[in-house]
Amino acid sequence: MSIRRVGVVGAGVMGAGIATAVARAGVPVLLLDLVKDVAVRAAAAAQPAAQPLWPEPEQAPITPGGALADLPQLATCDWIIEAIVERPNAKRDLLGRIDAVRSAGSVVSSNTATLRLSALTQGLGAKLAADFLVTHFFNPPTRAPLMEMVVGPATRPEAVEGVRAFATGRLGKTVLTSADSPGFVVNRLRTLWFVAGLRRALDLGLSVEEADAVCARLFGSPYGRVFAAIGAFGIEHGEELARSLLAALPENDALVTLYNGETSLARMLAGRGEAKRPSLGFYATAEAFAGPERVLDFDSGAWREARPVTLESLNGAPGNLRALVDYPDRGGRYARALLLDVLPYVATLVPDVADGVDLVDTAARLGLGWQSGPFEVVDRLGPRWVASALEAEGRDVPDLLRRLGEGSFYRVQDGRPQAFTPEGAFRDVAHPVWGVLEGAALPPAAAGFGTRIAAAREDNASD
Repeated sequence: MSIRRVGVVGAGVMGAGIATAVARAGVPVLLLDLVKDVAVRAAAAAQPAAQPLWPEPEQAPITPGGALADLPQLATCDWIIEAIVERPNAKRDLLGRIDAVRSAGSVVSSNTATLRLSALTQGLGAKLAADFLVTHFFNPPTRAPLMEMVVGPATRPEAVEGVRAFATGRLGKTVLTSADSPGFVVNRLRTLWFVAGLRRALDLGLSVEEADAVCARLFGSPYGRVFAAIGAFGIEHGEELARSLLAALPENDALVTLYNGETSLARMLAGRGEAKRPSLGFYATAEAFAGPERVLDFDSGAWREARPVTLESLNGAPGNLRALVDYPDRGGRYARALLLDVLPYVATLVPDVADGVDLVDTAARLGLGWQSGPFEVVDRLGPRWVASALEAEGRDVPDLLRRLGEGSFYRVQDGRPQAFTPEGAFRDVAHPVWGVLEGAALPPAAAGFGTRIAAAREDNASD
């Protein structure tokens, strides 16, 4: 299918961002909002600056309108994206209205971070089901490289491939397909990481700065700093996401058993009374306080000056995760506890939510900004070490890790990076992003990838 005009309904942060990304790709956009002035302002803000710092591609127009009066204009659009609040009833009502006015063969998608496709299409009929899918963009849509896609059992293959080709070819996204499961891949991993990172820090008495320094070492990136990430994502948004997932997941899901509202997220929300603006997160800058950077103190619930991190466990060889997780101080115990929460959890997502370990790692890299995905971390630690550490704590070893046996989740075969499958075989990685993020050309991403594997094995052999 050919996408010549896109409609976006909902001109909030995400809807306006999606409209801007599409217009910058040279495709006209119809942007509607319940309050037309919101769409007008969003369309105006999307216009390129009069004297940009670098040349902008030719931007197509964004036509604003009201979601009530101008909804019939969606008949001129080939792809219609619903981007309103995360409330199933509101989305279903809007989708029904869209279905009544759209042209035959147009594709409709919902930009949702948590809601299942089957719940959104309930009661809306076979005609919409054939043209409907979920497209989860990340914030900001103009720059975030990832888009998660969920396809229904009735969705036409032509609709899927048309949106995939447009998202990859025109918008420059890496498109990951997820099963129709609550939170999909990224938000299942993100929420478990947030909850476990906070819970273990509170249990072990780590400060914000200490926990973030350990996390940055674990996942090889400043974006792996869990408290900085929660603040950037939004504390209230994170709380809403956690509660949404808790309501949708079975009682035996590890996220449900780990979450404790009284000692984790609820405590995180408490004690922010000194904040001078609503969503400071855990770090306050000069916008809120004059002088040095401040952080939230868990014991007092007040802001204090940030302190240097002096954990001995962080003085080991750079990149040697085994030395870090085996170190007996609070930093080492925090690293070990957090990894033994995160690593087995993501293993339970394959293949029921994600069809491969490489998909999960790509989601972590492009959706969370980690340098190393969780299965790469397992390989760096040694899969046998991870299994033994879980057994030593009386925890279940995931079936995927047991099936792996003595091997590794990744290997390089004939110059190609390959990933272990739940069936016990290896396949070429579906999204070879390693070389892109390391500055090498694609393909093969195998060169830098193989070097990382060899270095990790050397680290582990020395322990």
